[in-house]
Amino acid sequence: MMTGVRFVNKFIIILALAISICAPVPSTTVMYEFKCKSNDANSTMTHDSRLKESELEVNGCALGYKTGSFNYLQKGKIEFEDLIEYHEGHNGSKSDSMVFHNMTVFFEGERGISEFYAGGFFPNNRAICSKKSIRFEEFSRGCSQNSNDDYYILAKNYSSKQIHVNAEVAMGSTRKRNIDYDFAYNATVMNGVIETWDIMGWTNKTGSRRIDWEQSALIKGNITLENNLVVANLFNIHDGQNWLPCR
Repeated sequence: MMTGVRFVNKFIIILALAISICAPVPSTTVMYEFKCKSNDANSTMTHDSRLKESELEVNGCALGYKTGSFNYLQKGKIEFEDLIEYHEGHNGSKSDSMVFHNMTVFFEGERGISEFYAGGFFPNNRAICSKKSIRFEEFSRGCSQNSNDDYYILAKNYSSKQIHVNAEVAMGSTRKRNIDYDFAYNATVMNGVIETWDIMGWTNKTGSRRIDWEQSALIKGNITLENNLVVANLFNIHDGQNWLPCR
C-alpha cells in the first residue's frame, strides 16, 4: 500500500508532467542591431542583412516571411542603422510569428546603393512583396568626345551621391486594426536612381488570375519619395480554406 509521502511525490510528478505537456513551448526571439557612423567624410561601407523563415525555402510557397537590406556607400559621410526583430510563433507555428525591420541611412559621398525589401505568404493564400532600390548609373564615354553625339547625350551619369532613407516593415497577426503587413518607405536622393516594386496576388491561382495587383516605378534625378503599403485581414480564412501550398 502506497504511503502518504510516496503518494504526494507521485502526484507532484504526474502534475508536473501534465503541465509540461499542456504548456506551450516558449517561442524563439531574435533581435539584431547594427549601427555605423563614420568619423570622416571619406568612409566606405558594404552591408547586407537577410532574414528568411526556413519553411519558405523548403516548401516553396509555404507560410512564412522574409526581409532584408543591402547597402554600398562609397567615399563619404555615413550614418547607418539596421534593426531586425523576429518572434517565432508559439510551438513553432508560422501562423502567429512576427517580423519587424527598420533601416535608416544618411549618406553624402561619391556614390551609393541602398535596397530594402520584405515579403510574406499568409494563411489566406495571399502573397505580398515590396522592394525599394536606390542605385547609381555611370557610363563610359569611350572614344566619343563629341558633345553633340546622341549616345554621349543619353549616357548621363547618376551617382546617388546623397541618400537619406527611413524604411520599416511589420508583418504578423497581432497588429492593431487587423493590419498584418505594414511597409513604409521614405527617401530623398540627390542625382540618383530609384526603383520601386510592390506586388500582391493569390498563390494558388495561375495565369491571369495569379496577380491581383502590382506597381513599379523608375525615377531618375533629384528625388523625394514616399511609398507605403498597408494590408489588413490576411489571417481571415475564407470559405473554410486554410493555407494551400504551391506544390
